[in-house]
Amino acid sequence: MSDSDRGLARRTILKAAGIGAGLLSGAIPAHAQGASAAAGEEIWSSEYWAQKGNIRLNLWRKRAGAPKAGEKPLPILFLVHGSSNSTRSSYDLNVPGKGEYSFMNVFARYGFDVWTMDHDGYGYSGSSGNNSDIASGVEDLKAAIPVVLQETGQPKLNFYG
Repeated sequence: MSDSDRGLARRTILKAAGIGAGLLSGAIPAHAQGASAAAGEEIWSSEYWAQKGNIRLNLWRKRAGAPKAGEKPLPILFLVHGSSNSTRSSYDLNVPGKGEYSFMNVFARYGFDVWTMDHDGYGYSGSSGNNSDIASGVEDLKAAIPVVLQETGQPKLNFYG
């Protein structure tokens, strides 16, 4: 069976993942919706906290410009890290003098409201001593998503991880 018989070619999806995470979730990239960041607009960031039982979970948000009352909400991109690194070293890496390494900054400039979190036991979040399995990660996301929904007013999120 050829790639064309299966729909989108795997190579097409892999190439597009570097320029538009929304492709895999069926979303139109924000820049295609006219929401791209104005030239020179500063990347705004803020830290939030969610609670999973007695464990505090750290959330990190970046977008072009601070949110303003009454503005049209930007599409949400929520980045989920794996079990090797915390979120900021995975998605918001700063390497002075070496160009742009922050996935968050790139997608903020594409017009997304970009969120991520340190899962239980990683980075700035507390630790329950669990083994960082998928089920625990799901519980972390269940605790974090209400914070994102409340802060953005958006009913839909796109995930990348």
